[in-house]
Amino acid sequence: FTFFTFRQVNKSIKQCHSFRQLLWVFGLLVFLIIFSYAADFNCMAAANTASFNGLKTSGSLGYLSVLFEFFYFSVVTFAAIGYGDIVPLTTTAKFLVIMEIGQSFVLVVFGLSNVNNIHTSIKNQ
Repeated sequence: FTFFTFRQVNKSIKQCHSFRQLLWVFGLLVFLIIFSYAADFNCMAAANTASFNGLKTSGSLGYLSVLFEFFYFSVVTFAAIGYGDIVPLTTTAKFLVIMEIGQSFVLVVFGLSNVNNIHTSIKNQ
């Protein structure tokens, strides 16, 4: 999924004609990564309730509420804040969190740090 996403973003970047469009592409990519991991965390917790600690798992929480909790966790993980209110416990959950941190590092460090260079190369083409 990661390599496919970055290939698609590369194609989209080549078609961007303005800096604003380029920022929209990066913003959309960040949102898709965060939401994708939130859905993955949600599925993992549904399959194994011991995967995460700190969730409000009362019976009154609906599917969207739990998904929002994992969306929040995914945003906090992606931003490398890590409040510690939701904690992965199983090896699989920890590995998935590590994967999200790696993707955020690649996107932020290599992607956003080169936005100006990418935009300049688009203008010169």
